[in-house]
Amino acid sequence: MMSFEEITLGLQPILNSTSAQDIPMQDAYLQSYLTILEQLAISLRSHENREFARESGLMSHILITSERVLDHCFHGSDNIADRLPWFELASELIRCIANFLVDNDANREFFLGDSYSERRIQILDYYIPRILKLTDLAGKDDMLSDLQMRCIVLIKNLCLENEGRTKRLSKFIKGPLLSFLKLNQKLYSEEINTFVLGADLLAEFIETNDELIDVRDLSFFAQMIELLSKNVIAVANSEDMELNEEIEENTEEGEEEEEEDPNTELLYDFTQMLEMSVSNEKVELDFSIYPDSVTKIQNRLLNSLEILSPKAFQNKLIAMRRIVSSGGHISANRTHSNKDQRQLCQSYILSSQNGYTLAAALIILSNSIESRESADMILDTIPLTKFIEISKYFSDPMQYQGYLDIMRKLLSISNAVLLSQEQMETISLFLKVSADQTKYFQHLAPLLDSYLKKLLTVSPSSVLVRTINQTNSNLLQVVLDRGSLIACLLLDKLLVAKVATNDDSLSKIWEVVFKFQDSNTRNENDISISNLFQLSKTIGIFLRNCDIHEVKGKDNVVFRKFGTQLTLLMETIATLNGKIDKGSESVLNNGKFAAGMILSLLSKEEALTIQEEKLREISKSFFSLGPAV
Repeated sequence: MMSFEEITLGLQPILNSTSAQDIPMQDAYLQSYLTILEQLAISLRSHENREFARESGLMSHILITSERVLDHCFHGSDNIADRLPWFELASELIRCIANFLVDNDANREFFLGDSYSERRIQILDYYIPRILKLTDLAGKDDMLSDLQMRCIVLIKNLCLENEGRTKRLSKFIKGPLLSFLKLNQKLYSEEINTFVLGADLLAEFIETNDELIDVRDLSFFAQMIELLSKNVIAVANSEDMELNEEIEENTEEGEEEEEEDPNTELLYDFTQMLEMSVSNEKVELDFSIYPDSVTKIQNRLLNSLEILSPKAFQNKLIAMRRIVSSGGHISANRTHSNKDQRQLCQSYILSSQNGYTLAAALIILSNSIESRESADMILDTIPLTKFIEISKYFSDPMQYQGYLDIMRKLLSISNAVLLSQEQMETISLFLKVSADQTKYFQHLAPLLDSYLKKLLTVSPSSVLVRTINQTNSNLLQVVLDRGSLIACLLLDKLLVAKVATNDDSLSKIWEVVFKFQDSNTRNENDISISNLFQLSKTIGIFLRNCDIHEVKGKDNVVFRKFGTQLTLLMETIATLNGKIDKGSESVLNNGKFAAGMILSLLSKEEALTIQEEKLREISKSFFSLGPAV
């Protein structure tokens, strides 16, 4: 190993030059420079040597010389072959700079200089972008590959764990780096290490830079994801993955360890880049400019999910979720309708048994539905029974989103009446599983509630009664967990059914109703007008039935067990008198109807309890209130 004194002495011809033209470039000199610079690069792997290189002023000379050499690379002879020695020299200089920057913030600040965010830096903002765009160096592929890889390493060493530097450097390098990856797409396996470094760096740039990503860039990401999906090396199964991790942890020093599959690393980066690009609300993607791109991208993503499904590999869960998420965000973009992707999604729904493929296809298909007519068109191709069966393929809560949404849109009074008890049980089981997962995946809650409301609204009361009356009914448990409003929707159906609901189930449902809780906020002190409307409506239906069937107070479950809560509800409704909005007016009208039923029922009792007296008084007050406006 050469000493720093020997290195400095050997580099005198280039370090003391005042211009590139002054540097002796005869072959003997060039080979000497390259040998010495290689020694310098190796020595700079040491922290102490990196410190000395800065403090001694050696790196100042290296940086100045590098700019001169790079300038000659691009502005020297018109014949590229004549400039090859300069590119070779530049490559070794860049290697030294890259090593100088490893794990040393002081060196990074020294390299960037003061106010680097406000001024241009020739090496970073001009020469490296041009190097990344090079496609040929007079046939010297290895030389070009080394040069580009060293440029990427230099940038990565500068950016490491520093968002400010990453954002600054991405300004001029992000585009050329993306071009570099696109140009090398077909040959990526031949330059896999450089490609991995470049993709990892580009992912950092996209994470910190909100500049527009073009739809064509998304197409490239999708192409790479599909290609990588085919090339990912799978371990035999998940148990083997765990065994390999255990072996790796216990490997003794000096033993050769199995290398991580670079395709898996690249898949991680490209799925991250795609998801970040399509989910960034600051980026406005216009797919109408490239109308065929959406179908091509979605097809690649769905195919990738199908290919990856049977494979076990590192970070599989993350990759699969990112692909599904990306497809969902693209389908949610308002610059296209998703109609052109219907046939594609339907084919996967009919043929696939992979939960992630189905999840992505269902999100896209759901986003294509804009009317009852379009929902029926889908049902003409795929019957509702098939959609119900699909739920058995889901294992990850992330897969539920599209299913919950599309089932809400597909259900109708006309097809719900045809549901068998077995199908209703399948639906109920999935609802129960989904409800359990909302504790951890809260974004599912609104989708679950919307689907459940639709199911309760369109299902025949007879079907609901049979389902609720079953032992350990999943549907009942879900309703009990989702709050007062949904409990009221179920009661509206049960109260008008010809077959009675068992008393224990009814009592549990009423208990939820009178908790006055919303399934999302769980706030007992904040009842919305819409919830008050539904509560007062359900109470009115129940009391009217009691009046018609002459139910006595002791047999009236609401009077007997929830008299205090009913009084509180009536008092709350009475406070709306004088409100001018139509919602309050409707609630007040429902309250007045319920008050009339209460007075009618209580008038038939021989004696009233203290609570019933309070209830009668508040009910009387509804008929002394001024008219609702």
